[in-house]
Amino acid sequence: MTESCSSIIAGKVTDDDSGGHLRSTNPARLSDVVADVALGDATTFVESCRIAKASQPAWSRVPAPIRGRVIAEIGRLVEANA
Repeated sequence: MTESCSSIIAGKVTDDDSGGHLRSTNPARLSDVVADVALGDATTFVESCRIAKASQPAWSRVPAPIRGRVIAEIGRLVEANA
């Protein structure tokens, strides 16, 4: 089963595929499609950067130990879904 992936901007999944699609394959078996990734275009990228920059001051006020736990949990989720 092929996964579908798209961007998450400001906590919301986008349906933006203005930059096309990327088929991600298993490097050990190139015929095995792992995911179909919707790609945004330059406008999507600029907008996501603007939102990230605007969010940074609030993130910086979160105590470092809590930020560390959040980042560690993201790492665990990435590994679990590898």
